Amino acid sequence: MPSGIKPGLNPLVSTGTSTLDALLSPTAGLPVSSSLLIEEDGTGNYGGVILRQYIAEGVVQGDKVWIGGIGQQWWRGVPALSKEEKAKLGSDAVREVGEKMKIAWRYGVHDASTPVDFGRDAFPGFCHSFELSEQMAFPGPDQVVFSPPPATSGNPFKPILESILTFFDRVAKSKPVRLVLPDLLNPHVYGPQSTSPSNVLQFLHTLMALIHAHKYATLVLSLSTSFYPRSNPLISWIEHLCSYVIQLCPLPRPPPSSTIKHPQGLVFVHKGGLMLREMAYRVGRHGMVLEEWSLPPLEDEAPRVKQGFVIETDSGNVGIRASPISGVPKKDLEF
Repeated sequence: MPSGIKPGLNPLVSTGTSTLDALLSPTAGLPVSSSLLIEEDGTGNYGGVILRQYIAEGVVQGDKVWIGGIGQQWWRGVPALSKEEKAKLGSDAVREVGEKMKIAWRYGVHDASTPVDFGRDAFPGFCHSFELSEQMAFPGPDQVVFSPPPATSGNPFKPILESILTFFDRVAKSKPVRLVLPDLLNPHVYGPQSTSPSNVLQFLHTLMALIHAHKYATLVLSLSTSFYPRSNPLISWIEHLCSYVIQLCPLPRPPPSSTIKHPQGLVFVHKGGLMLREMAYRVGRHGMVLEEWSLPPLEDEAPRVKQGFVIETDSGNVGIRASPISGVPKKDLEF
């Protein structure tokens, strides 16, 4: 089994975002021969963070990477490994445990009665953490290939498709492959002909066929629902072709004086996935994090009334007085 592949009935790769891995499948990861579409409202480009972490994870695992439609300047922002991960990669013990886990899963050498933890600790080396403030060095064209830009006349996807066909011809069937299509159909990148169903759907059909033909290929693509709403029939067709579809919807910015950590937006799973609760996303030092979402408490809320008493906070001292509606004399509250 190649490095970075989690063995099982459906082998998995990591997206480079552990919380997203947990959202996609019960055993945490993106199944091989599948595709993930990330839709995003607004101009925050949080989807770009997920795509870059997916690419960074692939580089660390030694996978072959293809990036379509966007120039090499897109590489800026691909995060480097965190210091903690660099220290782990230098440990022979961690690598040894990882090999033992692979052998156990390959030959079924585990106790079926014992629940299996599919987290990072259970399968070391599957998903890494990154440092957004650090730039990953470009590994070179032998590992990462950029396609030409879309054509300005005729079928805009022709040079991109020719690039991906050449890429697959040069990659061994047993080598994991990661494909990325950032900002698909973005008017700043793609011409008007790109939205013709005969062009874009034929291109995606061919791309999906190539993914299914390769043993360890996965695809992650992003699309702006501000340019192309989900009510657009073309977007419905694109969603139909993809294995997983999630949408990132930004929340209003909190006031500058806020001391509470607010999430940047909400996550909606439209196809596939395991979302049982409302989810939100937040970008921190180590990249994108998906978490259960709940409304935060109000910072300047009025005094809270509970069982006829008002709870007051004054300079760190908590006092209790009678509520005007409680009917309880103040003397009965003195201790």
